[in-house]
Amino acid sequence: MKIILIPIPSYGFDPTEVAIPWKLISEKNFEVIFITPEGKQASADILMLKGENLGIWKSVLRARRDAVDAYYEMERNNSFCNPLKYRDVHEKNFDAILLPGGHDKAVKRYLESDLLQQLVADFFPPENRWAQSAMAWCWPREASTMIRASQSSIITEPRHC
Repeated sequence: MKIILIPIPSYGFDPTEVAIPWKLISEKNFEVIFITPEGKQASADILMLKGENLGIWKSVLRARRDAVDAYYEMERNNSFCNPLKYRDVHEKNFDAILLPGGHDKAVKRYLESDLLQQLVADFFPPENRWAQSAMAWCWPREASTMIRASQSSIITEPRHC
């Protein structure tokens, strides 16, 4: 079974960017391991989940219903409820990494984490560490295969590049 690593911040991640890929990946029988800075269960950006206080931007910024439903389903998942700590994982134990984003200011700690930045860099051999890595949500440890996931696509079998 392939194992996908999903690092997330403690709070403020985009529920669509985490829950939809998690659901699709899980449905394809990949194992998903979540990690957070302190190994405690994380929470999505509440504004994106509830859409409160967004005024005229609510329809644009609030997560779609399917993403909200997937998020609440994910909240019952053992790996999501019991994440590992950033410092306790090594890239060699995973087949791919999925890097979701977020809009809340709390995501800054995730983006600026030296531990997480090193972990992500370790997924790429030195000769492949260039801007292309930012083009994929889910990039495997081995450069010969790639798995893509987004809210508008499905996960297919890994393909050779």
